Amino acid sequence: MAALEDPTEEALMFFGVTLSGLLRDHPDLIEVIAHDVAETPKLTEVMSWVMEDEAIDPSVWARIESLSEPSK
Repeated sequence: MAALEDPTEEALMFFGVTLSGLLRDHPDLIEVIAHDVAETPKLTEVMSWVMEDEAIDPSVWARIESLSEPSK
């Protein structure tokens, strides 16, 4: 979690690319990730770095997009 206190762009990109691969292969993880984002709003920034990938299920991609938007 230390990387989330003051993340560099490189750290955010690493986390985003890692999540892209995980969600491509394990789309059910989006529920766990959504819970984590709700608990730790700072993760919204990480979600904005997840790269769009045609292999990610469209419904999962829609969740990624919604999780990458700051709460109002």
